[in-house]
Amino acid sequence: GRLYAWVTGVEGGLFRADASGENFIRLYSSDHIPVSLIMADKGHIYYATETTLYRSTDGGLNFQIMASQPGGPGKRITGFEVHSRTATDLIAVSVADDDIGEWGGVYLYDEADFFGGWMDANVGSYDVLDISFSPTFDTDRTLLALATDGSDTFIMIFSAGTWRSVALKHSDSSSVPATSGSLAMPSDFDITTNPQLYVAIDTDSLDSGGIWLCYVQPAPQSPVAFSLPVNIDGDFTSLSVNGTTGNYQILAGTDSTGILRSTDGGITWQSVDRKPNGDAVTAIIGIGSELFAASSGSDSGIF
Repeated sequence: GRLYAWVTGVEGGLFRADASGENFIRLYSSDHIPVSLIMADKGHIYYATETTLYRSTDGGLNFQIMASQPGGPGKRITGFEVHSRTATDLIAVSVADDDIGEWGGVYLYDEADFFGGWMDANVGSYDVLDISFSPTFDTDRTLLALATDGSDTFIMIFSAGTWRSVALKHSDSSSVPATSGSLAMPSDFDITTNPQLYVAIDTDSLDSGGIWLCYVQPAPQSPVAFSLPVNIDGDFTSLSVNGTTGNYQILAGTDSTGILRSTDGGITWQSVDRKPNGDAVTAIIGIGSELFAASSGSDSGIF
């Protein structure tokens, strides 16, 4: 029943509420600005800034540097994912490079390798905006990435030793030049029996983002992607999926603090009754009938 949140600024750090509606207490004081925060198995908590990955093994009271600078200087972390194993974790990070002609990538860090460092997953000439392990990674060894070449944005799948991709297009076949984005997979994702995931795109000032339904196909086939008919023109800054096949709840937050909900797989969307304060939705979680959203900007908070 615990809810964790990271607050930025001089009074920032990691906060926790022990039940819905209770006050938050600060566990760890920090002025860092994370790109992502993950609660992993074994009570481990991870966060990453644009340059460095941190881990806590005591519930968030203390954090230690795990590794820094994936890909070398000039690269920035855009997201990461943790695959928990019995003794140690495997971590994947997505990386971008803002210089023209320079690219990011996907990098792996294995905690079991005491003298190890970042391993390049060789995704190619792309900036990678988000990364995820398949929920069944132990058996299918599949990675899923969201990447851009500056003009188009791609869903990329790694399995059977190779990367395969499909470009995300709007219903009018126009390209999507993403600056950030989110991958969301249901808990019952399976590369064989239920290979569907959802993607939300933010194009920054272009306001030409959207939401896509994607299907992973067995190697050597490429994934396929379908633009979903959301009823707004704009960008999406957060995405979550909960429930099981046939009963998914998809939640999407916008750069104007709007929240859309779909209960039929993305065919129809409705705006939720209450719009959070602030400038943009930064995170969104649906747990049963409860909905939690975080926002940034003036009068922002957790709602």
